[in-house]
Amino acid sequence: MKGKIKWIIIAAVVLVILVAVGLWVINELQFQYKVDEIKEYNYFVLTEEGKYGIVDKNGNVVIKPEYVAVQIPNPQKPIFVCIKSYNADTKEYQTVVYNEKSEAILTEYPNVQAIPIETNIETNPYEKSTLVYCQDGKYGIITTEGKQIAKPIYDEVSSINYKEGSFVVTKEGKAGVINMKGKEIIPTEYEAIISDNYYNETTKNKTTGFIVSKKTDEGYRYGYIDYRGRTILKTEYTELERVTQIPNEKEYYFIAFKNGQAGLLQNKKLILNYEYEDIQYYPVNDIFIVQRNRKARSS
Repeated sequence: MKGKIKWIIIAAVVLVILVAVGLWVINELQFQYKVDEIKEYNYFVLTEEGKYGIVDKNGNVVIKPEYVAVQIPNPQKPIFVCIKSYNADTKEYQTVVYNEKSEAILTEYPNVQAIPIETNIETNPYEKSTLVYCQDGKYGIITTEGKQIAKPIYDEVSSINYKEGSFVVTKEGKAGVINMKGKEIIPTEYEAIISDNYYNETTKNKTTGFIVSKKTDEGYRYGYIDYRGRTILKTEYTELERVTQIPNEKEYYFIAFKNGQAGLLQNKKLILNYEYEDIQYYPVNDIFIVQRNRKARSS
């Protein structure tokens, strides 16, 4: 009898471990996504008498130039967003999405548009794997294949510089972040969110984190949240910058200001106190130059 109870306990422990591992794997997969790559440009915008259409790389007209604007989210794929009308005052628009046969696609989603990227390492001006749509004044996100990523519950959806596949979303004036897996990285509770602009050739923008801000009675305060949504620094700094030239993805270096004075942090640890007028990093020499009372010294 005792042996039987022993094996039941062992089996229960194993089951708990397996469930925990399974949940961890599922959670990890939500952070893993891959955006489309452009290997060749197959389609281009065609302009004729102030109207726009699409032409392929062989010069064949795919979409006649009869629209006020067209968007090619991924010039390798036959997905073309054609804007039929746009009201600059109300910012209302009507669109239709076509394939290479001029057949309307993604018709179950109203007012689909490409998502502009203001700053990117590529020349393509749009998110290549995702689209936004507008229903009853609210915005949702879909893949270019038509899979829904986020329901139309947001007041605004925009791209993040150097972080393709992740989006700043706003609700009631507050910003958060979700990725193209639909994973909420940062809840919608911040005034503004920008990327830290970290990028390297190996991991690309996978570990790019976020500088977030909240408004207080004393003004805006800044903090830092990593790519997994973990708060590294609370929103208590008047200025905050990640030192992106240091290629270490496990140790974050920050130049932060409090009460008008600069300090240096390694992750959450303060390694130079807030007593400098300015701190700058020089990657050629791998040193920090600090300035105090108009005098500079290296560290």
